[in-house]
Amino acid sequence: MLRYLVAHVGQVATQDALLDAVWGSTAVSETVVRNSIRELRTTLGDPAQHPQFIQTVHRRGYRFIAPVTVADTPQPVLPPATEAPLGAPLSTSPESGAAASSGAEPSLHEEHKLVTVLCCTVTDAPALAVHRGPEAMHRLMQEFLAVAQEVMQRYNGIITHVTGEGFTAVFGAPVGQEDHARCAVLAALELARRLRVQPLGKAHAAAMGLHTGPVVVGGLAYAPQRLYTAVGATIHQALLVQRLAPPGTILLSTATHRLVQAEVRVAVFDPLALDGSGGPLSVYTVQGLTQRRAGVVGQGSRHRSRFVGRERELAILHARLTQAAQGHGQVVGIVGEPGMGKSRFLTEFHRSLVGQHMTYREGHCLPYSSTTPYLPVRDLCRQGCGITEADELEVITAKEVVYRSLLHERQCTLHTRIVEMLETLYHERMTEQVERLAHHALRGEVWDKAVTYCWQAGEKAMARSAHREAVAYYEQALSALQHLPAQRGTHEQAIDLQLALRTALFPLGHFRRILAVLREAEALAVALDDPRRLGQVALSLSNHCYFMGTYDQAITAAQRALALATAHGEVILQARANQFLGVAYQAQGDYPRAIDCFGQAVASLDETQHHERFGEVFPPAVVSRAWLTACHAELGTFVEGRALGEEGLRIAEAIAHSPSALRRPL
Repeated sequence: MLRYLVAHVGQVATQDALLDAVWGSTAVSETVVRNSIRELRTTLGDPAQHPQFIQTVHRRGYRFIAPVTVADTPQPVLPPATEAPLGAPLSTSPESGAAASSGAEPSLHEEHKLVTVLCCTVTDAPALAVHRGPEAMHRLMQEFLAVAQEVMQRYNGIITHVTGEGFTAVFGAPVGQEDHARCAVLAALELARRLRVQPLGKAHAAAMGLHTGPVVVGGLAYAPQRLYTAVGATIHQALLVQRLAPPGTILLSTATHRLVQAEVRVAVFDPLALDGSGGPLSVYTVQGLTQRRAGVVGQGSRHRSRFVGRERELAILHARLTQAAQGHGQVVGIVGEPGMGKSRFLTEFHRSLVGQHMTYREGHCLPYSSTTPYLPVRDLCRQGCGITEADELEVITAKEVVYRSLLHERQCTLHTRIVEMLETLYHERMTEQVERLAHHALRGEVWDKAVTYCWQAGEKAMARSAHREAVAYYEQALSALQHLPAQRGTHEQAIDLQLALRTALFPLGHFRRILAVLREAEALAVALDDPRRLGQVALSLSNHCYFMGTYDQAITAAQRALALATAHGEVILQARANQFLGVAYQAQGDYPRAIDCFGQAVASLDETQHHERFGEVFPPAVVSRAWLTACHAELGTFVEGRALGEEGLRIAEAIAHSPSALRRPL
């Protein structure tokens, strides 16, 4: 990573660029970049608050700012990277060891980690390859591994080894996870569900085995694109457990089962005999989930030591409970560093309620479900109705079996009727049902309605800052649009949808994807000779260039948009173009010119337009005032800046746009 930053000195390196340059196609979580930057700063003695080497550029990436001198010393020629077999030693010969000591870069430091290992393979893959042929098998495995990588990454797992038949993934490294066993089991269950739609067949369904234990993890000097490898008996035992698994089965070792037994329904499987271990290893078949909880499973009930202190805090909770019982609803926030005893505190509060006439429910926020709206509320509803996750899975499975038995034409007919029924029943409250309408219009292949409802569902998701959901809906709308006749109207819709998709992708940091989407929109706008849409695309390109650190290009694109807006009397486009120009000038330190541009943007928007986003994540009326405040602060004109900041804050609070309110400039 340091080599990449130094090679691009003075330029902003985005998170995507660093992931591609350092780890390539290896599945790693985004936290790895932050942890690596932290290690580099520690090594260089470079404080983040006053950096001398690596500067954090807010919401954009990192930049190497120290002077760099390019030497003429030739670079050593490294041997080509090769794949080592799983569990092989890092050095296999004296020659390779000498080469490593003389020229190869040192690997990332090795360390012991407690992890859960998931081994997954396609059952009897060689026979399947013979039956399907090499090309079809290659495509099948590519799809299989793509799904696996997506699922593993969602639960913070990292694929450390891939073969022609399957893969090995590790949970709990390189970033430690206290709930690594739970994450591994949930990943296995989701992967099994996702793989049902793949044409593997029952005889070749994926078999998985999980085992928890210590490993030694570290980087590979001879394979720099592979971040981590893990070695140790734990890997070997996970492989043995996996080899016992029949097709379509997930097996757990005793060590893993002990950590997840409160959440997972299992059945005892045949014990596994280990060479030289002194006894067999108990193995369990995963049958489903009972509930999902936060924290480390099994530890909540182990508080055997006497609970001391926190009397004041307990008294506060009981006082609030008394007020709630009297009809005055209460919300209490408990904040503290990990390990300070928040869960223990709530456990003791729960115990103190024994004998009182009340119902106690728990809903949990889970790190791997951060994009699921109202997840704790859903858990509370399940508990109140006595519904377990196993019940839900069984219902879903039964529905899938019945649904798939219908012919495709019959499926489309049923979905179309559901769309018509929903439109009739909720014609005055269509917004409430827009997600269901979008779903059934897509399944019913009613393409014009699918475009409309998916688009509306995307806008609804954006309004509550559910950006990943919005991306999915916009992509579905674009996909549905391809089924409609190619004419000017559909091309205009495509441009507008691509701009909306860009807005949803922006908070997620998917900058490469944004550029591709904007280039497609630009080509369509040029072909249509549509100056307004071409100006909108130019603004989005300006914003993209700004976040890439190419400020001159950002200014050029914004000026192009301003010229188009001025020539065609597009007032809103003029305001936005001035805002984007101001942002780019501010980044270059040209605060007077930035203030002038932001001032023109503010003046262009009347009071009735303060709440409008105009295709952006945040309302321009708020953002422009925030930037004006920042620019005045840089120039020392604090009175003017404070007045503008307070005005922007009032607008943000008045329109109840919480993400805007977070941009407080004061």
